[in-house]
Amino acid sequence: MRAASCAAALFIGACAALAQNPAEGGPAAVELAKAAVVLKGDDALVRKAAMVLIEEANARANVGLRPSNKAEEKTIIVGLEADVAGDPAVKAVLDKLPATGKDGYKLAVMPDGTTVVVAGNDPRAVLYGVGKLLFSSELRPGSMRLAADTAVSTTPKYPIRGHEMSRSPRAKSPQEGWVLDNFEKYVRELALFGMSAIELSRHTPEDYVRIAKSYGMDIWIVSMYNGRNFDPKGDPRVLWERELKTREEIYKRMPAIDHILVKSGDPGNLSIADVFAFAEKEGKVLKKCHPNAKIWIAPQHFVRAPQSYFDTFIELANAAQWLDGAGFGPWCRMPFKTMREKLRADLPIRNFPDITHIYSSQYPAYALDLPMAMTLGRICINPSPVAQKHIHNLYADLGVGSLTYSEGTNDDLNKFFWIAQDWNPEAPAEEGVRDYARFFIGPDLAEDYTKGTFMLEQNLVGPLAENAGIMQTLELWRSLERRAGAKNMENVRFLMPLLRAYYDAYMYQRWVYEMDLEKRAYDALREAPQTGVSRAIAKARAILGEAQRKPVALDLKKRINELYKAVYDDPGRWTMEYQHCPLMDQIDVSLNDNEWILSQLAQIEGMSATQDRAGKIMALVNRTDPGQGGFYYNLGDFSSEKVTGIDAAWKWDPSYIESPHRGYGVQMKKGFVITHNGVSGEPVPRQWLTQAGIYWDQPMELTFEGFDPAAAYTIRIAYVGEASRYKSHVRLDADGVPVHEMFRLEGDVVREFDLPPEATSDGKVTLRWQSAEGERGVHVGEIFFIRKDAQK
Repeated sequence: MRAASCAAALFIGACAALAQNPAEGGPAAVELAKAAVVLKGDDALVRKAAMVLIEEANARANVGLRPSNKAEEKTIIVGLEADVAGDPAVKAVLDKLPATGKDGYKLAVMPDGTTVVVAGNDPRAVLYGVGKLLFSSELRPGSMRLAADTAVSTTPKYPIRGHEMSRSPRAKSPQEGWVLDNFEKYVRELALFGMSAIELSRHTPEDYVRIAKSYGMDIWIVSMYNGRNFDPKGDPRVLWERELKTREEIYKRMPAIDHILVKSGDPGNLSIADVFAFAEKEGKVLKKCHPNAKIWIAPQHFVRAPQSYFDTFIELANAAQWLDGAGFGPWCRMPFKTMREKLRADLPIRNFPDITHIYSSQYPAYALDLPMAMTLGRICINPSPVAQKHIHNLYADLGVGSLTYSEGTNDDLNKFFWIAQDWNPEAPAEEGVRDYARFFIGPDLAEDYTKGTFMLEQNLVGPLAENAGIMQTLELWRSLERRAGAKNMENVRFLMPLLRAYYDAYMYQRWVYEMDLEKRAYDALREAPQTGVSRAIAKARAILGEAQRKPVALDLKKRINELYKAVYDDPGRWTMEYQHCPLMDQIDVSLNDNEWILSQLAQIEGMSATQDRAGKIMALVNRTDPGQGGFYYNLGDFSSEKVTGIDAAWKWDPSYIESPHRGYGVQMKKGFVITHNGVSGEPVPRQWLTQAGIYWDQPMELTFEGFDPAAAYTIRIAYVGEASRYKSHVRLDADGVPVHEMFRLEGDVVREFDLPPEATSDGKVTLRWQSAEGERGVHVGEIFFIRKDAQK
C-alpha cells in the first residue's frame, strides 16, 4: 500500500459517517421562543448563567427569552439542583437521572412538554448546563427548538479543562473597550462548552482576570524564567531578589490566582536545579498574596537539555513537598507515561498540549506534505478533530485534564473540541464538531459544516498530488458559501474554514501544474546533447517561467484574497495571531524546484566553452540517480515510509519523543517559515526541505534493504534541517561499525563515506546516528547508496 493510502486510512473512517445524509424528520421538539427564564437561588454565578442564556439566545436568534419570577406557558428553570428540586414534579424528573458530581448538570424536558430544567450540581455547573441547552437547541430567527425527549445527566471526567489565552496583540491599549469585549465573549463561549480554567501571562491587566473569574474560571498564571534578572553572569542573590520583588508587586495587584505553571524552558535557560530553587522562592511570594494558590512546574527545553535535565526534574519534583503538580508540555523529552510512572503518586500532572502548530511542534500534523507546510506555515487555520481526539485519548488518563497551548484563534475549533474531550473522551469526534457548528454556524448548515471540517483535516494528509479529494472539499464549502446567508458571511468561524478550503484547492492546482512544468523543463534539458546547451537552457527557462506568465486558478486566488481580508484585516476582529500566520506571505512561493534549477543553470552558463556544460546539465537532470545497483532515498518524502516509519509512529508516539519525525526546511525565516534556501541562503533541491529527524540526543536508527552482499558501497548523505541550524555534532555507525566519527554539522552539507562491507553482508544495513549529549538530534534529507563497481 502506498504511504498516501496508509496515511489516509486513519482519517477516512471518521469522515465516512459524515458522508451519509442526516435522518429525515427526527424526534418531536419543544419550542422555547418567548419562554420565561425562572431563576432559582441567589448565587452570583447562577444568576449570570441565567443572564447568559437570555442574552445568547436572543442575540443569536431573537427568540424573546426574558426573566420571570414564576412559571408561564413556556418556562426554562435555571438553578442549582438543590434549589430547583424544591418543586416535587421537577425533583421526580431529576431523580430518575444519574447523580452528578463537581461541575456536572442535568438538563431535562418536563412531561408537560412546556418546561425545561437546567439543574447544576454547583454554581459553575449551571453555566455548563445553560451551554448544553444552547448548543443542543436549533436556533433560527424567532425559534428555539429543543428535542422533546432531552434528558441529560453529565459530569466531566477531568477537572482541568482550559486554554492559554491573552489579550489581542492588535490593541493599542489592553483596556480598549473592544478588546475587553472580545476577550469576555471568547471566555463566555468557551465556558458554555465546559471550560473550567484559563491561563494568562503575569502581565495580564486585572480587568481580564476579573472577567474570567466572573464566569467561574480557575485562574492560572504561566511563569517563565528569562530576562535580565536571570542572566547567568550576574549574582543570583541580587538578581533573584530584584525579580521576586517585581513579581510580588504583580501578584498583589492580581484579583485572583489559583495556580501558577512554571515553564522550565522555552524561553529560559536556567538549570533545572535553579528552576526549582527560584520556583520555591516565587511560591512563597505568591502565597503571601494568594494563600491558596498552587505551584506546578513543566519540564521544557529543546536545546541543551540532555536526559539528565529531565531525570533531575523527576528527582527534585519528588523531593519538593511545596510542589503541587507537574505539567506535560512541548519540548519535554520524557514520554507522558514515563513521567507519570516516575513522579510520586500524589503529584498530579496537567497536560499542556500544543493544539496550534502543524510542524516543528509537539504534535506535528499527520502526514503533512511539503507544499502545504511551505505555504500554510507553522501556524494556520487548522481544525483537526481526528488528530486531536487521538492525541487527547492517548494520554488523557495519565493526567487530571488539560490547559492547551495556543498562539491565537487559528485553532479555534480545536479549543472547543479539546474541552469536549476533557469532559467526555468517549464522545465521538463528530459530536463535538456538530455541537460547535450548530451553535456558531446554525442548525441548517451544521451537518455539512461538520462534514467539511473533517474533509479539511483530510486535505493535509499524505502526498498532495494524490489528494484529489481537496477539490471535493472545495465544492462542499462552496455549497455552504452559497447557502450561508449574510450573517455567516460576516462570521469569522465560517470564513476561516472557507478560506482554508479555497487555499488548499489553489495549492493543489498549483502543485499539479508546477510539477508538470518541472518535468517538462527537465525533459528539455535532457535534449541538451542533441539540441545544444544554450537552446536546452532557454527552453527549460521558458517552461519554468510559465508559472508566472500563465498562472493557474486565478479565480481561487482572488477569492482567497477577499476572504483573508474579511478574516484578518479588520482590527476589531477577535482573530489573533501571536505568531504570524504566513498564508498570504507564502501564497506565491514556487512549489517546484524552479529556484534551484535556475540557479544551477546560471552556474552552467557561466562555465567556459571548453568545459563540459552538457555533462553538467545531465548531472543536474540525473541528480537523484544512484547509478546501477544503487539506492536513493528522500527521507522526508512519503516514498521512504517503509524505511522511517514516521507516519506509523504517529499512532503511538504523535509527539515523536521516541521515534523519527518529518522535519521541514533548511534555513527558515522568523516564525518557522519554510523557504527554498539552504543554510548559505542559496537555493537548494526541494528534497532537502524535508528530512527524517530525531528531536533529542537519542540515536536515530533506520534500516535499509536490497544490498548485494558481494558488493561494496559508498554512502552519500545530505545533513540538513534543524540539527544543522543548531550546528549539532553527529556520529554514524552501520550495524555497530563506525562510518564516520563525531563531527559538527557546519560547512559542506553533503558528505560521502565508505560503507563498511561487513555491514551489508546480509543484504541489509541499519544506520545509527548519534548526536552529542544534550544537542538537537540529527536530520537527514537524502541518502545515496552507490555501488563502487558502478562508479566511473
